[in-house]
Amino acid sequence: MNIPTTPRNKSTQELAIAKESQRFKNSFLFINTDFKRTTQPIFILAFCESQRRVRLDLERLLFKSDDEILQIVSQFVKDDFYTSDAKAGVWGKIVSYIWNHRDEETYIFHTDGSYEKIDIKPPQVKATLSVKGRTIC
Repeated sequence: MNIPTTPRNKSTQELAIAKESQRFKNSFLFINTDFKRTTQPIFILAFCESQRRVRLDLERLLFKSDDEILQIVSQFVKDDFYTSDAKAGVWGKIVSYIWNHRDEETYIFHTDGSYEKIDIKPPQVKATLSVKGRTIC
């Protein structure tokens, strides 16, 4: 087995991609629904939390202008709303989508793909499950 003893230097392109990727580390799409908890067990909600938080394909977003990114997100929203039959699993009917952009800007996307920038981040409830103080999910 031939294992190099010194690490390979990253190319300029790899460094640029890594730097641009860092700008998206907190970017995600939150699916806002009409959910009201009734009889659903907390552990089921915790395990289904990922149904409401979507990370878009990073390669499609890198090195794009804000307008291009917002158009990509808009198209994703329209496609997701259509293909999901307007529902997000146990969370119920999709009301809107909230995009947390790379520069800590927040946009609300309506189900038709239209969007607007919002100044205040709406509260986003997150279901978690912990046992003896240790978060499981």
